[in-house]
Amino acid sequence: MQITIIGAGNMARGIATRALAGGHTVTLTAKDPAKAARLAEELSAQAAGDAAVRVGDDFAVAPPNSSSWPCRSPPRRSSRPPSGPG
Repeated sequence: MQITIIGAGNMARGIATRALAGGHTVTLTAKDPAKAARLAEELSAQAAGDAAVRVGDDFAVAPPNSSSWPCRSPPRRSSRPPSGPG
């Protein structure tokens, strides 16, 4: 399976490490291409079998439609009565 990860921080490192252990190909892309390249170089030593790490050039994030972006949760309702004087 080919997996693309947007970002090159701690979460990307963890996800990529697990994906590589499973033999998947990982593409890393980030705002800072140098950071993605450093992580790819570091992770390539861990790649086993047919697994591989590469750095992607560009990426785009396209939400399904403008009315659903950003996603907002409905307000939470409290089951407790309001506290205060009285």
